[in-house]
Amino acid sequence: MRFRTPPKEAVEALAPEVTLPDMRDYVRWATIVPPNGSLGTATPQEAVLSRMPGRHPTCGR
Repeated sequence: MRFRTPPKEAVEALAPEVTLPDMRDYVRWATIVPPNGSLGTATPQEAVLSRMPGRHPTCGR
């Protein structure tokens, strides 16, 4: 997500009574996991992370 205007600045102009923390651009993703038990004993998080070889160690925390 790339913000044209940082959220904190935008909310100060649009809703000055609201306080937001500073926030940088970020990446957000989702994976659909089948509900039928086909993951075996893995949790959904473990199943997704196991399919991301070479990921950064803090990814998924």
